[in-house]
Formats: sequence, C-alpha cells, structure tokens
Amino acid sequence: MYKKTSFIILALLGAFTVNAQTQKGNQLLGGSIFFSTSKNTNDYFVNPDYQYNASNERKFTGFSIGPSYSYFVANNLDLGFNAGYNTSKITYTYPSGNINNQPGEAKTNGYSASVYLRKYYLYNNKIGIRTGPFAQYSYSRQKEKYANPNPYNNEYDKKDFGAGLGLDLVFFPTRHLGFSTTIGTLAYSHSDREQYNNHYKDDSFNLSLATSGLTLSAFYAFGK
Repeated sequence: MYKKTSFIILALLGAFTVNAQTQKGNQLLGGSIFFSTSKNTNDYFVNPDYQYNASNERKFTGFSIGPSYSYFVANNLDLGFNAGYNTSKITYTYPSGNINNQPGEAKTNGYSASVYLRKYYLYNNKIGIRTGPFAQYSYSRQKEKYANPNPYNNEYDKKDFGAGLGLDLVFFPTRHLGFSTTIGTLAYSHSDREQYNNHYKDDSFNLSLATSGLTLSAFYAFGK
C-alpha cells in the first residue's frame, strides 16, 4: 500500500516538473497571426445645424502577422519579444440621415513590437497556460476617405504605447513543436496622434478577450 501511494504521489509531482521545452536555457522561435472582424450600427442625434448623420453601419476587419523569439531565463519562465505588421479597414455606410463630412472608409497600416516575461504552468509538459507582463509600442498611418460634400482624403500618424498582463493557452503536441492562442489581456494604453492640425492624446485601460479576435502562434522549441 505504501509503495502504491508513493508511486501515485511521485507521478502527480512528475506531471508538473520541468522537462524539455520549458527548462532553463531553451528557446522558442516562431510567429503569430491575428485576425478580427466585427460589424455594428451607431445611432446619432440628428442636428441640422451641424449636419450630423442619423446612423451608420460600421464594418471592421483587422489582420497582423510577425515573428517571435524567447529565451528561458529560468525553468518555466521565458523572456522574449515579437514584432508585427498590422493592417485594418473600416467601412461606413449611412442608411439614413445627412452624411456630410462623415468618412466612408478608413484604412490603417503600421508596425508593432513588444517585449514580455511569461510564466508557464503546464500539465504533463503538454498543455496549460502562460501569463506575465508585457510592454508594447506601435506606429500606424491612417487614411480616411470622405465622399460628401466634396471628395477628399485625410491622413494622419498615430503612435501607441501600452503595458499590461497577458494570458495564453499553450499546447505542445511534440517535444519541439508548440502552439498557443491568446485568452485575454488587461492593458493600459497611451495614444498620440496629429489630426486636423490638432494634437490628440488618449489614455485608457482595456480588457480584451479571445472573443474580440483570434490570435494563433506556432513555435519551434530548441536547446537542451
């Protein structure tokens, strides 16, 4: 009975011990893709003096892709960075009301980079979660297209700084191959942009869940 009990205890402890992929000195090299789409309707108070539209339908599509690298500074703890190219498009339609001075389309292209420190909690060294702090910087160029009353374009640059906590689901089907997807992030962000000859600064806290978009990452584990 004693031997059986000891064996069970050792087996349970062994399921959470460090092995292969996440031990100190190992590395992960891979890449990530992100895709998001949404559609919603916004209603406004119609003011003839300012020619506001009564409502609009907004359709958003966003995509990003980029490489990532991390190094395990300790067992189950990696330090890394990633970079990405980001693009998005917003299309507005106005089924009712006055549409003077309202954008019909907005396109954004830009780049981002982030650093992170993540703690891994894996069962049997196969599946689990990782979480930790990150800091991010992004630059984008946005172009808005207006159709009324006279067609014209408006362009401006935007810079974003952010920091927060991330939570990912991780799966290693083999010793060297791994996959992950983002479950959610809690972050503070600061944006800075020049628009219409004015300087705008915005600060916000955001909780983003996997329902707002799909992030998939694949990586190769190598080292010891």
